[in-house]
Amino acid sequence: MNSLQTKVRGNVSRMLDFLNISLGNPAEPNYKMNKLHVYENYVIFNHAVEEYGKLLYLRTLQPDANGNYTIEYRDKFRDHKTKFDLALVELPESIKIVYSAQVGSDNTEPTWANRLNVLNTDIDDNGNPTDIIFDVDMDRLRNSVFDFRNFLQ
Repeated sequence: MNSLQTKVRGNVSRMLDFLNISLGNPAEPNYKMNKLHVYENYVIFNHAVEEYGKLLYLRTLQPDANGNYTIEYRDKFRDHKTKFDLALVELPESIKIVYSAQVGSDNTEPTWANRLNVLNTDIDDNGNPTDIIFDVDMDRLRNSVFDFRNFLQ
């Protein structure tokens, strides 16, 4: 269990380190980025938050009398909503702000659909390729990454 938790936490840290390099930090922001790359950074941030929720789930598990752990693999370990809910309860508001609804949009929630919307091409009911349907505030994202990295320290 310790090695699994260490691996998950390491993955979260590496994703946040990458985002820090890509986006810059609040004192030295990187604005020379195509908007699509901002969306991709958002997807990575979402994944870091979800993985942090996985870590929180793993920390709740207790060994049985034989020292073995039971992981609810399908319903908790792999369930996106469960992991997001755990993480978003635990994380400070400064990190969650990237998920706050933005003016004119209600599609900023860290959902699987938004992640797929960035990573996959789909077609609408008329057979046309779809576009990304939400907006990401690069400064909010950058600040959330910066605060998340500090939170993990």
